[in-house]
Amino acid sequence: MKGINAIENSNDPGKDGYSGVNSTFGKDLTAFSLSYFDNDYAAINGQTPMATVNSSSHPASNSSQLFNGNIRYMQTRLTNLTTGAAMPMLNAYKYDQLNRLSQARSYESGLSGSVWNPTTYGNEYFNAFTYDGMGNIETQVRHARNGTQIDNLTYHYHKNAGKLVRNRLYHLNDAQTNTAAFTDDLDNMLTFRPEAHRINVNNNYSYDEEG
Repeated sequence: MKGINAIENSNDPGKDGYSGVNSTFGKDLTAFSLSYFDNDYAAINGQTPMATVNSSSHPASNSSQLFNGNIRYMQTRLTNLTTGAAMPMLNAYKYDQLNRLSQARSYESGLSGSVWNPTTYGNEYFNAFTYDGMGNIETQVRHARNGTQIDNLTYHYHKNAGKLVRNRLYHLNDAQTNTAAFTDDLDNMLTFRPEAHRINVNNNYSYDEEG
């Protein structure tokens, strides 16, 4: 998969801003494209239907070409329903050595023509993850559109002397205590109780005999 789009069908060149030979084609209402590594795709007609990312830009420096099917970049283009303005976004991803998503960054500025070249980043929509040896998420941080941190989450599982007993998530703690900034965000939820006789009773999640 490289891309998909949904277009608005309009024969009015003034409506979509097209003229001349392109006047019968509508603009993209929503579209996205996926990039895996440099030169992973070449159009039959030699055209370049997707924007490229400058190799010295911030997203290029915070992503890698892995040649294994992991997505390096995702570009999206939505339409503001009120103004009709285009809303392009570039997402860049990093993975750990086991191909698990470790970091995700989003960029709404830095697009000029058909080239993305953002040189700075203010943690807009930034997400980061860490995992244990079984692939369970251990920590996650999330940021809002303006870069403000929303969550600093710790995931708790059943452990005995520091060793994982089972892969069941029992509790979440959020070290981000700025509750005034995000009144609709889930706040920190009491203290994790790791004791065997409490872990399935006094935490966020509990399980029946079948899991």
